[in-house]
Amino acid sequence: MRAIIRVSITGDSGSTLRNKLAGIADNYDFRTGPGGSSTGTWQNSNISESDFAKFQAKYWDAIASHPGPGTLDNLWCTIDTWPHPENHDDNMEKKLIELGLIPGDEK
Repeated sequence: MRAIIRVSITGDSGSTLRNKLAGIADNYDFRTGPGGSSTGTWQNSNISESDFAKFQAKYWDAIASHPGPGTLDNLWCTIDTWPHPENHDDNMEKKLIELGLIPGDEK
């Protein structure tokens, strides 16, 4: 299974959060992919579904516990969809909205 994590962060603490997420990625043997570490892109072409689920849980915890400031602009968690952000994980986006990390659609 091929998994891709991509994150774009701006703000004073952006690099702090990016480094924290990169550390989690390293623990799961994610390697820097297209865009390089400066854009916070990690990929792994051989990861089990259970390891991917563990990775996602730690990733969410790190984002939710990050004190800010800093803005999480984009986060995609995809399987076999790189480089197509339109195929990003809708469930992950919903979770980010619930956590207040990205704005939801105002209707």
